[in-house]
Amino acid sequence: AKHSDLVRLQDDVQIKNSEVESLTAEVLKLRGYKEKLEQAGDLKRLLADKESESEKLLEQVVDLEQAVEAYKQQLDDKDRQTEGLRTKLAQAQKRRPSTEG
Repeated sequence: AKHSDLVRLQDDVQIKNSEVESLTAEVLKLRGYKEKLEQAGDLKRLLADKESESEKLLEQVVDLEQAVEAYKQQLDDKDRQTEGLRTKLAQAQKRRPSTEG
């Protein structure tokens, strides 16, 4: 009876050791998953930061485009004023009696 009890106990120990190895492997696998999830969380945050940065840059681009349009408008106005002054000057020179000759 003693021998069979010992064999049974050794079998139980072997089974328990096998279960421990299996659980250890499972724990390692779960730790790996946990790390991957944490990295995914980090990537998500990084992505959100980049999206926010991108939106700010886009706003800056829009602002700059509007400023460029305003400057173009000012230049066009100046060109028109200059052209108007040239025309007036040319007309004034035509009307002025020639002092030559």
